[in-house]
Amino acid sequence: MGKDADSDPLSAGPMLREAREKSGLSVFEVAEKLHLTEHYVHALESEDYEKLPSEVYVKGYIKSYALLLDLDEEQVMGAYRQPGAPAAGEISPLRAAPVSFGRKWTLPLLLVLLAGALAAAAWWAFQAFGAAAGFLAAGASKRETGKF
Repeated sequence: MGKDADSDPLSAGPMLREAREKSGLSVFEVAEKLHLTEHYVHALESEDYEKLPSEVYVKGYIKSYALLLDLDEEQVMGAYRQPGAPAAGEISPLRAAPVSFGRKWTLPLLLVLLAGALAAAAWWAFQAFGAAAGFLAAGASKRETGKF
């Protein structure tokens, strides 16, 4: 007594594809009803989960697809989780990389900041004393010539 190919439990992707074909829906129609791209529907049916966003989305897509086809959601999700089923892209925690300027950036950065401070001080001095100095210089030249 040999096993039929049909007696093997299907994983989620083939289960969804088989149900879609039995219902007479095209990949385009499923994609349109689920608001997905055809590429995502093909990836779900072929269990190519690396082409999909994170596992949270994959689970949601599978549940929505199962509901659309009137399949038992728990059965399809169980087939998705079965041992040996391809796992969706794992979620890795984000870690902040330490920011280090290193020694090669310290001196140039310090020089740029110093030049900026000097430029700001010169601008301020010109604004504060430049107009007064020009006024005084004009008055001094009038006194020397005797013409007011």
